[in-house]
Amino acid sequence: MGLMMSGACDCGYETTCSVGSGRVDVRDRCDAPAACDACRRVVTVDLGDAEMVCPDCDGPVTVYGRVTADPHRNHVPAVGDWTLHDGRAYVLPTGRHHCPHCGETRLRFLFIGLWD
Repeated sequence: MGLMMSGACDCGYETTCSVGSGRVDVRDRCDAPAACDACRRVVTVDLGDAEMVCPDCDGPVTVYGRVTADPHRNHVPAVGDWTLHDGRAYVLPTGRHHCPHCGETRLRFLFIGLWD
């Protein structure tokens, strides 16, 4: 089951996004949140895509978090993580992140549930 996340910034911007995948496409995709500065919002992209772009404007995005080969996720405190089908892991760290709406590093993600 994938993870549902909410994001909120001190500027008032709020969003929801997903991490991982459902049972049907667990070997085919891994969703992750990304910032689109052109649209000024958080979007969801598939880490398996050769070129990750904004699904709305086709512009460049910056993925939050990182993919690591370390099975212990580099001991990074995470609000969410997901094991990819090849054994690597995607980790979305706790703390503040770049907000595409205001441009400041004040966006926080929270786990809000599971989806499938």
